[in-house]
Amino acid sequence: MFICPKLILIGMVTFSQETAFLKKVIQNITKFVVSTIPHDRLISLYLGGRILTRDRAETSDIDLFAIVSDKDPRLLSKWGGFPMVDYLKQHRNDLCGGRECSFHVVHMCQLERDEGGGDKAFWIKALKASKLLWGKKIDFNVFGEEISHINELKENVKLVTDTVKEAKKNNYTYSNSAHKFQNAIKYVLYCAQVEAIVLKGYKYDPSFYKLIRFLKDEEDHIVHECWRLRAMGTKVEEPKFAKERKLFSIRAENYIRHLITAFSLHM
Repeated sequence: MFICPKLILIGMVTFSQETAFLKKVIQNITKFVVSTIPHDRLISLYLGGRILTRDRAETSDIDLFAIVSDKDPRLLSKWGGFPMVDYLKQHRNDLCGGRECSFHVVHMCQLERDEGGGDKAFWIKALKASKLLWGKKIDFNVFGEEISHINELKENVKLVTDTVKEAKKNNYTYSNSAHKFQNAIKYVLYCAQVEAIVLKGYKYDPSFYKLIRFLKDEEDHIVHECWRLRAMGTKVEEPKFAKERKLFSIRAENYIRHLITAFSLHM
């Protein structure tokens, strides 16, 4: 088993120090995955998400995409899907450096089949923004179109609506164990990303930081509140910040209503 080095917290750890630590963690997870999945099945391993960027939050997980060659259920029972997810969850504090690690299996047939559908379009967009960790570099452009801006917006509008609605039933109390409030912030940022691309001429970039910079002159835009609260990490989930969570949630609801009108969305 690959054990990651411990991150010793003495005073304040800088962003670059934590990034170096996380790179080592990801190297060790990569070694484990590559040594576990048969090489005649594993084509590539990609790192997605924002774990190594300025967008990283305290609750950011390590997003891995294993591109595999077939759908053999006998092999999946050994290393794919839930077994691998469960293993990485069990070893969060050693192998994964204290972070959640999301492991996604993507079969080449899912990418190659000539079918429409949100799943394929979603995978293509996520993978195009990912970093190759091991194996063959794949040109994901050849597999078709990524998810459209409008479909992505509708998906995230629904996620914001459902997450806030659930919390609203409990006086804007979010599930801390699942970091539901941080997720709500992330979904709002995804919505703002599409709004900026379609209505404001923003060139797509997966970085939230670049989005914040692009909207720096719109001081009242909700993205700035998102960035501030996201930077607080799990601290914002503490009881003493209940009022801030409620005010943000109400503001998020208003923002979603604005987007539904601006884009004539039929939800």
